[in-house]
Amino acid sequence: MAKNMVEGEPFAVLLGDDIVINPTPAIKQLMDVSLQNQGAPVIGVMEVPKEDTAKYGIVKGEVINDRTLKMTGMVEKPKPSEAPTNLATPGRYILTPDIFEILEKIPRGAGNEYQLTDAINVLCNKRNVFAHKFEGERFDTGNIHGYLDATIDFALKDPAFRDKFVESLSYRLNKYGITL
Repeated sequence: MAKNMVEGEPFAVLLGDDIVINPTPAIKQLMDVSLQNQGAPVIGVMEVPKEDTAKYGIVKGEVINDRTLKMTGMVEKPKPSEAPTNLATPGRYILTPDIFEILEKIPRGAGNEYQLTDAINVLCNKRNVFAHKFEGERFDTGNIHGYLDATIDFALKDPAFRDKFVESLSYRLNKYGITL
């Protein structure tokens, strides 16, 4: 649906249920890697425990340096015993317009939806695609625990909210008879 909006230019995709905090935004880090590699697509990745690979798309490829791989493909939610790496894709991408042609030709995948993972696998066979371990703290706000972690972290870091947050939390802990 965004094909006409990008007008033939590289573009960023950020999944809304992931927040990454770093002075240099994760997307900027990926843009820099793309520019260093003639505008190639770049997939943001992070290391996850091997037992968590079944929760993510996992990349595979050839190591370029300690943060970057030249991708040979992705595996969607592999069993830990079948995961090629522990490098997961938490929803940060720099893509090029050629992804749209691939998306238009691939069959529907999991959930009867067109899967970006499937299209990226095809793209890896056509051109260089890189995976880059971005720097930053990531919060998965797509689940209640991640949402709470992000809320607590943001409230405690911001002096404008810290005291009110501590006051609210203390009140609720007392209300429910919880002591720490």
